[in-house]
Amino acid sequence: MMKEVGSHYKNITRKDIETYLELCEPCQQKQNNIKKGIVVKPIISSEFNSRCQVDLIDFQSQPDGDNKFIMVYQDHLTKFVVLKPLKTKRAEKCHSGLPCKNK
Repeated sequence: MMKEVGSHYKNITRKDIETYLELCEPCQQKQNNIKKGIVVKPIISSEFNSRCQVDLIDFQSQPDGDNKFIMVYQDHLTKFVVLKPLKTKRAEKCHSGLPCKNK
């Protein structure tokens, strides 16, 4: 900021700039307008397999035989992870690989 001010005005000190910024109402409003982050409410699981997270990793460019995808299943409570190789990412195939499916 000193370079910018110095290129347009002479004999302006750093203290002058600090005093101006302290007294400038729009500058103070910008500083006080601190954005708050998103408040995330944690998901609480009470028992094993009551909640999980499923992700598919795409290995089509480097398949292992017929398997082109890996399904990653993670239980929220225990963080237990199950990896399952899949030939396709169709819902029927993914559902058959879930350890918590309803029968």
